[in-house]
Amino acid sequence: MAFRCRILCLFAVLAALCGGCFDLELESGSSYSIAYATDDPMDPAVVEKAPISQKHGIYYEFPSWLDYSCRDESWEAGYAWVSLAFLSLHHKVGFDEKATKDLVRFRDLVEGVEVQTIVNVRVVGRDKNQKTVWSDQFELDRRLSGKFYMRGVEKAYIPYDLSGLAAQRAKSPFHIPFEVSLGDRKAWAIGDRLWFMGQYLDTVELYPNDPRKNAGGAFVIPSAVWILARCVDGKWYVRDASVPYLFEDRAYVVTRHERRDDGGLVAFEAKPWKIPSFDELIDGVDSEAFFPFRWSWIANPEPGERYADFRVRLEEAINYKLIEWKAEGMPKLLAGMKHEEATKLAVRLEKALLKIDLKIRQFKDAVDEDARSDPKAKKAPARALDRAHLLDQRKAILSVILAAVKRVAAGGQ
Repeated sequence: MAFRCRILCLFAVLAALCGGCFDLELESGSSYSIAYATDDPMDPAVVEKAPISQKHGIYYEFPSWLDYSCRDESWEAGYAWVSLAFLSLHHKVGFDEKATKDLVRFRDLVEGVEVQTIVNVRVVGRDKNQKTVWSDQFELDRRLSGKFYMRGVEKAYIPYDLSGLAAQRAKSPFHIPFEVSLGDRKAWAIGDRLWFMGQYLDTVELYPNDPRKNAGGAFVIPSAVWILARCVDGKWYVRDASVPYLFEDRAYVVTRHERRDDGGLVAFEAKPWKIPSFDELIDGVDSEAFFPFRWSWIANPEPGERYADFRVRLEEAINYKLIEWKAEGMPKLLAGMKHEEATKLAVRLEKALLKIDLKIRQFKDAVDEDARSDPKAKKAPARALDRAHLLDQRKAILSVILAAVKRVAAGGQ
């Protein structure tokens, strides 16, 4: 292990020579201990036992041992292993950490629209028995400051470099992009496995072009990150194949997904998502029943125009599907329908109309409340009124279908 005590002026020179950075800052009148990049890893197991998302990165060393204290842990911290990953999760994921886990559709994961940059930091040290110990932390925000202030360590930070971390990630054999088929187009995919919020997540990052051919070697953020599987309490769960994902304003479902035991992506395919059948639509109220809700940094709770436009187009497509079924599918269904079947369908349709009416009122009430409150504290999703009007149209379509079904039910009495 490298000799840790350095005179500050000499330390600054050494830090520069090894590619790190050193800066002595005064914050609230106190100096901070600032890490610098090093080629002297404390223990190879720190990386060997990490998930593949943390197999690449940069080692940082502090100029002196620091006291680490968090919850029931207390030891000395001296190093940090820093790596880069991506997730489409909103920062509100922290509020739902204790939520009941949905192991089928993953509704408890607070998914976002914009891909977030994650800096994983494994704080490394030694306990009283000189055994290597570590603590995993992360920062989830695409607007990263370049400084990581560690939990459990006071007056210290790591001055990480996103471009440098991205360059290290590009060298990882686990993150080699390959071309994949999405049915109606090609894309480039990178698989990853992350340890996040007490569970492993298997993800696929999607890029419209090969990220290795980016102009000038600039830092590239994927257009989408799909969470396909998760490991909770030692057991893996694959997300329901009916759940659609978003990639560049188009919806897709996964048709093939294979990985090695270590999480490396072996094969991946998807196809365009199709509007559900009439039988599914009448129980779904609106598009959120089929296409998972998304949070965003841009606006709360739904994002700005790009995703709002997609949601509006989705509601329109559902209405068109219902109109087509009314013209083509309904006559065939009603022709052979029995009284009991017609009665049950009528009840389902009436319940659907009540749910749609409630959703319309919620949209309109949120818009009215926004008009009376602080513009910065908006509650209504973007284009909420457009969605409300489209749901009004859906009520009208379903009401016509309901009337026809009731006539069949009445004629069978």
